[in-house]
Amino acid sequence: MNHVNLIGRLTKDIEVKYTDNNTPTATFTLAVPRSYKGANGERQTDFIRCVIWNKPAEILQQYATKGSRIGVDGEVRVRSYEDENQKTIYITEILVRQFMFLDSKKHQNEDSEPFVDGQEIPIDDENLPF
Repeated sequence: MNHVNLIGRLTKDIEVKYTDNNTPTATFTLAVPRSYKGANGERQTDFIRCVIWNKPAEILQQYATKGSRIGVDGEVRVRSYEDENQKTIYITEILVRQFMFLDSKKHQNEDSEPFVDGQEIPIDDENLPF
């Protein structure tokens, strides 16, 4: 089973790009605090790379900004490529299947936020390009 649930904050605004066949996609980083404190008493944070496709990518870009708290549900994907020195580079990322806005209404833009208090944005397998 390959299933991941994360809650964190966006490290920057979402930027949607389009593939050659005009499919929207966005890669973003989610800052996720660890569930325990380190030796110095401070909670550490992991910065986790996430990918989202199709209309949900556009919705996320439209309604979430740097610092927005969201929940994501997806699966871990590992891909690789060879760089210019023929060295294999591995990338681990979360393929987001659905997400939820988790900020309270008072922290959201009143004019643009139709999804509040954790309403789910589902992503069907049919919407994924692979």
